[in-house]
Amino acid sequence: MTITVKNVSSINLSMASWEILNEGVPTGLERQFLDLFLSDVAAEDRHSLRSAAFAEDVGALWRALVDKRDRQPLVVLRDSLQPGRVALLLLNEDRPFLVSSVTAAIARQGLSIDFIAHPVVLVVRENNNIIKLQRFSGIHPAEESADVVSAMLIYLKVPQDEMARKSLLDGVRQVLAAVTLATTDWPAMQALVRQHIDLLRRHESPVQPEEHAETVAFLE
Repeated sequence: MTITVKNVSSINLSMASWEILNEGVPTGLERQFLDLFLSDVAAEDRHSLRSAAFAEDVGALWRALVDKRDRQPLVVLRDSLQPGRVALLLLNEDRPFLVSSVTAAIARQGLSIDFIAHPVVLVVRENNNIIKLQRFSGIHPAEESADVVSAMLIYLKVPQDEMARKSLLDGVRQVLAAVTLATTDWPAMQALVRQHIDLLRRHESPVQPEEHAETVAFLE
């Protein structure tokens, strides 16, 4: 599909493209999802992206989010209408170090990232249907059915052979698993450190008092 619109900003064209590609005006939640991505597009990137392709790739990520029924990571590599690029789509529980870990995994494949948008989204479901969607404010909600999701759209140039694609997907999935393991273990590690601090405070130490106090302060 070719869309030619003159004197319209990339952001406005993206919304128009979204409506055309999805055969009508998007629902409130679809529109909110697209807006979250649009707000992550820096001004200098707006004229280098084909907005119809951007809308289509965000739409694919939206449909993946709607269909998602578990908290397992979703990693998809799809051909994009962006010239010479592929789109890497990711949905993952929001965790520390996620973006830096994913970008490092891509770099280890010898690939460079042309563009990344990464809104962190609060998603609330009822009977497996999304009923609420907004940018995560940093405060976890009380609803048991609420998830905080890192949604990523990454454009990069990838060799077109299947081995390179598989290597990229495997590398990203492995690093997501490593981030999950590291951040899941973090509370247990903190509890262990607190136990050691308590032991240091309750027992005499063979080192000088100043060194002992410095050790406790460091652990705290």
